[in-house]
Amino acid sequence: MEKQLDRIAPELCIGYKGPEIKWTPSCNDLILYALGIGFSKDPLKTSDFQFTYEQNDNFQAFPTYGTVVNRIDMLDFIVNAPGLPAFNPMMLLHGEQKLEQFRPCLLYTSDAADDLLCVDLGGRRIIKKK
Repeated sequence: MEKQLDRIAPELCIGYKGPEIKWTPSCNDLILYALGIGFSKDPLKTSDFQFTYEQNDNFQAFPTYGTVVNRIDMLDFIVNAPGLPAFNPMMLLHGEQKLEQFRPCLLYTSDAADDLLCVDLGGRRIIKKK
């Protein structure tokens, strides 16, 4: 359906909620992000390993990771919102975003070593924090 609006219609936009988006990052996603923001420039700096080495006892996502996830379904949510005219989403100024985490995230992996700290999901395992 082609949008025919020539300007924003606030009465259609206000209160609009798109679908809930659930996503689980892989270890590779977390490591690539950490490397991309500058971790491990010095490969001997062991304090970086918690963000760049999945076998580290304290492996975790860098805290800002959750706010920069670039997903095509988020783009569809914006482009298909009611009350917005057709526009180039690359010209959109992103003003604010919030990430609220209520409990620690679990990491999915396929090579968990300790069965007492894992839950098997049929080929993948969730590693529980100690």
